[in-house]
Amino acid sequence: MKVGYGVARRLFALSRIRGEKRKMKALAKLLPHQHDKTLFYWAMLASFIIVALRIFVADYQIDWDEELYFQIAKGWSDGLVPYRDIFDHKPPLLYVYYSLFSGFGSSFALLRILQALLLLYALMYTWNHFRERLSILFVPVMLALFSAKGLTGTNSELIYIPFILFAFVFLLRGQWLAASLAAALVVGVKYTAALDILGVAVTVWLMQKRWQPVLLFAVVSASVFLLVHALLYMYFNGYGVDVLYETILRNLQHSGGERNLLKVPSKFWTLLVVLILLCGVRMKEGRPDIDVRFTAGLLIWAVLSFVQSQITGRGYYHYFIPIFIPLCLLTFSFIHDLSVTKTRVIGYSVCIGVMLYALSLGNMYYQKHQSDSSRLSAACELDTFHYDGKSLFVYRLCDVQPLKYMFPQFYKSEHFEKVSGSGGLQWLNTVERPVVSDDGKTVQIFPDGLRFAEHYKEQIAAETLTSGR
Repeated sequence: MKVGYGVARRLFALSRIRGEKRKMKALAKLLPHQHDKTLFYWAMLASFIIVALRIFVADYQIDWDEELYFQIAKGWSDGLVPYRDIFDHKPPLLYVYYSLFSGFGSSFALLRILQALLLLYALMYTWNHFRERLSILFVPVMLALFSAKGLTGTNSELIYIPFILFAFVFLLRGQWLAASLAAALVVGVKYTAALDILGVAVTVWLMQKRWQPVLLFAVVSASVFLLVHALLYMYFNGYGVDVLYETILRNLQHSGGERNLLKVPSKFWTLLVVLILLCGVRMKEGRPDIDVRFTAGLLIWAVLSFVQSQITGRGYYHYFIPIFIPLCLLTFSFIHDLSVTKTRVIGYSVCIGVMLYALSLGNMYYQKHQSDSSRLSAACELDTFHYDGKSLFVYRLCDVQPLKYMFPQFYKSEHFEKVSGSGGLQWLNTVERPVVSDDGKTVQIFPDGLRFAEHYKEQIAAETLTSGR
C-alpha cells in the first residue's frame, strides 16, 4: 500500500508539473514580443533594410552640414588648422570624431557606414537590456525615425544618439566609467546635449533609488569632458586659436537672430500622435502595469530634451530627434504586453511600413543623386558651384577647395551678422568662382557669387511686385 501511495503521489506531482508547463506555454502566447520568433525576425528584417538603405546612400550628398564637417576633417588631415584656416563654429570634438571615423578624411562613405552599424548595435543593446518590458518594435521604429528624409546621413544631432543610449544602459548596469565616457562624448559633440545626459541621470536615479552612482557618473563624465577639451584647447592655442571663443561665442553670435521659441515641426507632432495612439490601443485592453519611477524619469528626460531643442534654436526636425529616445522607450514598454492578435497586427504593419518607407526613400535618393550627378558634372569640370533654386551645393565629389565662407575671415567680418536672416543667400557673396544656376526651368552661369546674388535679389523683388498686384 505504501509503495502504491508513493507512486501515486509521484504521478500526481508529475501531472502538476506538466500542467504548469502547459500554463507557461499558454502564457507565452500572451507575450508575443518575447516569444513570437516570427515577429522578431520581421523586426530584424525591417531594421536590416533600414541599415542597408543607409549603406546604399553612404556616398550620396544628403545634408549640407555633414558635408561641411567632413570638408573640415579632410582639410585638417591635409594640414589646414580648423578655426584658423578652415572654419565652422561647432565643437572641436565633432571634427575629431569625423576625422577618426572617416579614416582621417579619406572616405565619407566609411563614416556613414560605421555610424549606421553603431546605431543598430546601440538600439539592439538597449532592447536586450529591457527585453522583459520593451517591444522588439522599438528597434525598427527608432531606426526609421533616425533615417528619415534628410537624416539618413550623419548630422551632428545623429552622431551622438548611439552614445546617449550607451550612457543610459551602461549606467543602469553599474558600468559608470563606460557610461561617463559615452556621456562626455555626447556633450563634446554638442554642448547643449548636456540636458539629454541630465535626463539620463535623473531617469537612472529614479529607477534605482540610489544617488551615489549617478553622482559618480556626473563627476567622472564632467572630468573627462574638461580634460579632453583642455587638451584640445592647448592644441589649438598653439596655433593661435582660442577654441572657446570660436565655438561658444560664435555659436551665440550665429544663432542669436535665428531663435523661434516653441516653433515645433509638424512631423514631430504627427509622430507624437502616433505614439499616443499606440498607448491608447493598450489602454483599451485594461489598466497596464506601469512602473511609476521609470515612466516619470522618461517624461522628465523628454522635457529636458525638448528644452535642449529650443535652446538650439530654429524649428528643424533633426533638433527634435533626441526627444524620441525617451518617448519611444516609454511607448514600446507601455505596449509590450498587448494581446497576441493586436501585437501581430501592429507589429507586422509597422515592419512592412518601415520596409516600404526604406525602399521608397532609397529610390528617391537614387533618382536625386542621378539628377545631381548629371547636372553637376559640367560644374565640376568648370570648377564652378551649382545653385538648384534652394541651396548652394558644396559638391564633395568635385574635389575642389571649400567655399570661402568656411574661412574665419568671413565670420570675423560684419558680413557674418547678416547670415542668420539670409537663408544662405549671403553665402553666395563670398563665392569667387562661377556659379551655375539651374532652378529646373532655366540654366544660367554667373561669373561669381556676388553677381548671382544681385540677380537673385532682383528676381525676388520682381516676383514680390507681381504677387502684390
